[in-house]
Amino acid sequence: MACIASIRAFTDPKDYELIVVSTEGYKLWDGHKTLSLENCTYIQRTMENDQGNSADMNEGAKLATGEYVCFVENDVTFHENWLPTLRYYLEHDLADAIIPAQYHTTWENVQKWKSQTYEEGMNKGLEEAGVLMMRKDKFEEAGGWDERIKKVLMWKAFMIRLSRSHPRVVTTYKTFINHIGGVSYWWDTYNNKEEFDKITAEEIKILGETI
Repeated sequence: MACIASIRAFTDPKDYELIVVSTEGYKLWDGHKTLSLENCTYIQRTMENDQGNSADMNEGAKLATGEYVCFVENDVTFHENWLPTLRYYLEHDLADAIIPAQYHTTWENVQKWKSQTYEEGMNKGLEEAGVLMMRKDKFEEAGGWDERIKKVLMWKAFMIRLSRSHPRVVTTYKTFINHIGGVSYWWDTYNNKEEFDKITAEEIKILGETI
């Protein structure tokens, strides 16, 4: 809810379309109330037809009609001007994929970094995950998210695919996100430990074979 609320608060509805995929157990506003959001497609899965996070994000990318796609985890909140700042890097051919900074720092540093030029604020390579915006054609060239990796190591698997298709991946300090730190991830770690460890072991094996 906080993630969607921050998008609504700091983003012009005309500038984006929102595709939300939710599985039972992580319902948003008691289910289908999110359908009333402007420019929002809401997909509710049951536990039986849960196909995994990677497949969900591939489905969202296929539904997206824009030139760019932005993948957002459920435990992220945004700040003012986050979308035009990220979009600038793609529109001005400074990057093919752009990630906002998410480090704990002082307000003084935030102000200093925000006052930098776009070029000064960029750092080549992926420093973190949680939000990634990229050109849709580059996403398709990379082959999308690895649907065999359903839950734990999906970002690592996706970065392997990106490294093979060679898009220009950049982290920027010109805008920030707050990343709570894997709410559903830690919930499953502590409350479904045996299942979580089983899934992790399976994904590590797949990832090892991929590398």
